[in-house]
Amino acid sequence: MSKTDNRLFKDQYQLRLPDGMRDELSAAAKANGRTMNAEIVARLSASGKTLRDEFAMAALNGMASIALDDGDMIMGWRNMSEAAYKAADAMLAARGGDHE
Repeated sequence: MSKTDNRLFKDQYQLRLPDGMRDELSAAAKANGRTMNAEIVARLSASGKTLRDEFAMAALNGMASIALDDGDMIMGWRNMSEAAYKAADAMLAARGGDHE
């Protein structure tokens, strides 16, 4: 992405980074032949998790904790994962609006 291309994007956001992260991003951008902005955009785009995935992971974490605390894995991991996504869908339905 060239500097000219960057100017085409009108939506801008000032970003505060933890100590050392700017240097990490700069090095990664250089290694990947990108601007720092392009590196940040690429990383955000590559994360690929939706809000549904985030909710399901939170639900799965809770279910796994309960199963481990009980010392018994009543539900298999596949069943637990399916239940986590059902819980995520219920959370999204209750929340309404955008699911991404």
